[in-house]
Amino acid sequence: DFPSTYQTALKVKSSAEPYERKVIVFFKTGPDPNAKELYLSDIDYENHKQGWGDLGIDKSVDGNGLSIAGKNFDKGLGTHSNAETVYLLKSLKFKRFQAFVGQDDETSGTIEFEVFIDNGNGFSEPIFDSGVMKKGDPAKFVDVDISKAEKIKLIVKNGGDSINGDHADW
Repeated sequence: DFPSTYQTALKVKSSAEPYERKVIVFFKTGPDPNAKELYLSDIDYENHKQGWGDLGIDKSVDGNGLSIAGKNFDKGLGTHSNAETVYLLKSLKFKRFQAFVGQDDETSGTIEFEVFIDNGNGFSEPIFDSGVMKKGDPAKFVDVDISKAEKIKLIVKNGGDSINGDHADW
């Protein structure tokens, strides 16, 4: 998969060999500067770490569809506590970060979501804290101002117990 890509075909001639080869090249582009909305799952993060598994792009940490309290989501991030994901925002010029967050339906665990903003002076105190969430809790809506943010940091913490079953969806 190559999100935001262009494909072109090139003919390559060799002076040492008497034939041509057709080569297909994919170019990955950055986000459209005129876009009205942008999903974090469509851009690269600056850094990411989590307590188990790999970050799911538009899928859960187990590779399934994203689902919180029976509601399915086509776009988003599936991670596992304890997780920290940082995105560069400076050049994107968006005003709001909005997301639904919650425990993925595929497992039972307890998790907590936090959002931090860096306006050029280091990361703030949390500007969003979900409180502890568990399987079956309805998704909580995040809506924070990022108009002056250079970076955003998304944190998933365990809910005060172990990280077992802590599958978190953004």
